[in-house]
Amino acid sequence: MSSENILEPLVDCIFDVAKVSKKLLYELLDIKEQFNIETFFKTVELKNKKDQYPKQIKIYSSDKGYIYLMSAPIGLGLSNFLKCKESLELQLRHKIDIRERKGYIEIEVITKELNYNIPYKLPIKEKTEGIKFPIGESLNEKVILDLKEDPHTYIVGTTGSGKSVCTKSILTSVSNLYGPGELELYLCDLKRVELNLFSKLKHTKKFVYTVEDTTEVIADLLEETNNRYDLFMKNNVTSIFEYNRLPGVKKLKYQILYVEEIVLLLEDKRKTAMKLLKQLIAISRASGCYVFLTTQRPSNDVIDNVVKANINNRIVFKCEDSKNSIVALDQEGADKLRGKGHGLIKRGSYIVEFQSFFITDQQVKELTRKYISNIKAVKEPYSGYKHLNNKVDSNKKEKPLKTNILEDLSFLDNI
Repeated sequence: MSSENILEPLVDCIFDVAKVSKKLLYELLDIKEQFNIETFFKTVELKNKKDQYPKQIKIYSSDKGYIYLMSAPIGLGLSNFLKCKESLELQLRHKIDIRERKGYIEIEVITKELNYNIPYKLPIKEKTEGIKFPIGESLNEKVILDLKEDPHTYIVGTTGSGKSVCTKSILTSVSNLYGPGELELYLCDLKRVELNLFSKLKHTKKFVYTVEDTTEVIADLLEETNNRYDLFMKNNVTSIFEYNRLPGVKKLKYQILYVEEIVLLLEDKRKTAMKLLKQLIAISRASGCYVFLTTQRPSNDVIDNVVKANINNRIVFKCEDSKNSIVALDQEGADKLRGKGHGLIKRGSYIVEFQSFFITDQQVKELTRKYISNIKAVKEPYSGYKHLNNKVDSNKKEKPLKTNILEDLSFLDNI
C-alpha cells in the first residue's frame, strides 16, 4: 500500500474535524456560516489606494455577542469602517459596535438582547462619598449614576417612553438611600402630575409648580451655593466632601433640584429662571447641589451648548423624531427606541443602551411611607424674588394685620 493511500484518510479526517469545530464555534457565537466579512468589505470596496482590503485576524466571543478583529490597511481609519456600519448591520441582522483597538478594528456583533422588563428593587447603599444609585441595566451591567463624578442630569422622552417611571425610580432610590439628615429635595413640578408622590417626604424642603416659584427656588439654591463656597474658603477646602470631613463642623446636606418639564420655563419672557439655572449648574458641582431636568420635547432654546457643557448625564428615551434625538444626544438613534424604559445614556462621548427599572405608584408609596411628614412642603407666597433685591421700599406702608379683637370697649359701661 502506498504512502498516499495511508495519508489520504488521515487528511480527510483532519478536514472533517476542522469543519465540525468551525461549525460548533459558529453555532456557539450565533454566526451565520455563509457570511464572510472579508468578502463584504471587498463588495463595498473598502480599500486603500493600493487596493488593499481589511483582513480578518480572528474572531472571539464577548459579553454582548462576538467580535471580528480586523486589520486596517494603511490609509484607512475608524471613520472609513463606520461608513459601512448600517450596511453591515443589515447583513448580520444584528446591531454592531465598531471601535479602534491598538491599531486594529474591532467589530462587535451584539446578539444578546436587553431584558425588557426589569422590576424595581430597592438598591443597597454603597459605602462611598456622595450620592450613587442604579437606574437600570445595560446588556452586561447595571447603569449607575454617581453624582460625585457626574453631578447633573437631564432626562428626555416622549409620553410612554419611560421618562416618568425613571423619575419615580430615581427619587425613590435617593430618598431611601439617604435620609432627611443627609439629603434635601427641591421639587419643581411644572406639569403638576409627576412629583406629587414625593411632595410630603421629610426630605422635601420645597414643592412648587409655577414658573415664578420655580425661579425663586433656583435663586435660593444659587444663593446657598455661593454661601457654601464662602464657607469652604474660610476653612481652606474646595468641596462639600472635604468640608464634611473636617472635625467639629456641622455636616452640610446634599441638595437635589428636580425640575419637571423645563420647556415651560420659557413662558417667562425675561427668561430669569433659565439664566439662574445655567448659573447654578455651572458652579454647583462642588457644593453638593445636583440638578435633574426633564422634558418631553427638547429644543435648542432650553438644551443649548451651555446646558450641554455642564450636564454630564444625558438620559434619553424614545424621541419623536431624529431632530429631537440630535438635540438631546448629538446624534440620531433615540427616535428608533421602542419606548417603555428602553433608553440611551450618554456620558462624555460614550453612549450605552439600557433598560430602566419599572416601578409602580403603589411601590413608590410603600417604599416612601416611612418618610412621610405631617408638615406639607408647600410653597411660600411668592415674594417677588426678595433675595435678588434686598432693598426695602421705604415709601411702601405695611398694611395692618386684621384681627377679631374688639378695640372699642365703651359698650361695657352700659351693662
